Amino acid sequence: MKYRTLLKNIALFVLVLSNMSCSTINNFIEIKHPIIHKEVFISKSKCSLPCLFDITAGTTNYLQAAENIKNYVPEDQITENGERTSNLWIYGEDRTKIFVVVKQVFPSDTVTIIELSTHGQGKITSIGDMISAGYKPMRVFRNRIQGPNTVNLLITFGENEEIIGVVSGSYSVNADSPIDNLFLVDSNYLQWILDDIRTIRNYDFEITWLGYASVDAYINTVSQ
Repeated sequence: MKYRTLLKNIALFVLVLSNMSCSTINNFIEIKHPIIHKEVFISKSKCSLPCLFDITAGTTNYLQAAENIKNYVPEDQITENGERTSNLWIYGEDRTKIFVVVKQVFPSDTVTIIELSTHGQGKITSIGDMISAGYKPMRVFRNRIQGPNTVNLLITFGENEEIIGVVSGSYSVNADSPIDNLFLVDSNYLQWILDDIRTIRNYDFEITWLGYASVDAYINTVSQ
């Protein structure tokens, strides 16, 4: 009887110790890898899209951007911090890993483009969140390659089209349709960047924004 009681006490101690360890690990993760909250992407705060880490393409000097990245992002999440390009990763609010590239690619001392991508492993935000925050879709381009009951769209957002998002619609384009790739761009070079994305990624057809509609509606709409 005493032996059974001893075993139960040992099991209880191990369980408590295990829970304490998990809590400690989770707290460490939260501190070590700060989460980028939803408001960064969908609110009009001091630094929200097209701003990230107090960096705005076309405005922020690249050297300052590199310093900002060091201040905002843990060192082990920065994979490159070079003279013209910085590569890093951050967590989205749902723990999705978001990869970020900050580039200065034109003969200018300011950042030209900031690209965010989950590489297809989750979403950055949704089109519904973008629209709710006041980022109006401006131009829409349909990919030439479609899957069964799916459509892939490249959409520019905002009056100056400084935000470009890749939206995937499954059966329909709706408020929950995910955006897994975002480009925050210098509006002075918008057309060059947009043409480059369209060419490389096969967004051949410029079409009308139909709002929330079926995949068939987007596939069958006539290109402009």
